[in-house]
Amino acid sequence: MKYCPKCVIIKGDDEFYGSKSAADGLSAYCIVCSKEYAEGWKRRNLSAKRLARYKENFKEKNPNYWKERYAANPEAQREKDRLKYERKMKKKYGDSYVVGNPANKLLRPNSVGRQPVSEEEKRRRYIRKVTRRQIERGVLVREPCFVCGSVDVEAHHVHYDLPISVTWLCKKHHKELHSM
Repeated sequence: MKYCPKCVIIKGDDEFYGSKSAADGLSAYCIVCSKEYAEGWKRRNLSAKRLARYKENFKEKNPNYWKERYAANPEAQREKDRLKYERKMKKKYGDSYVVGNPANKLLRPNSVGRQPVSEEEKRRRYIRKVTRRQIERGVLVREPCFVCGSVDVEAHHVHYDLPISVTWLCKKHHKELHSM
């Protein structure tokens, strides 16, 4: 137990920062008061421009700071991220929001969750993925639209059994073809 002279309350040792220079190994002020003091100091002494320059210099001098900090204690960082996400969602959907609770869907009116995907749709997605890879590798080369000659084209699969057998159509004609 330790007394904080700023907030005039006796608090537990875990509510104080550590301090190597102090006899008891704890800072004079509690964590809450220390943070308030630091924020006030920043407001009084650092302009927005100067603060931005300070942050930029810090990033240049310590490029891997956050990566190393995360690697040193990933569980604590995950928990911090989870709490940050929870605060954001509570602000958006109310205090009854709890991360990971299935009842959250009731709080979000536009949330429908994941819809089951048929085997046919899985196969189509796979074929589209294969087609994208073939385009990236240069096996498939984009050609002008089969109907109008436009160069902004999409690949249309006549049969999903043949991933590289495609017809090149602009968005307009591709949409028309599927609406028939």
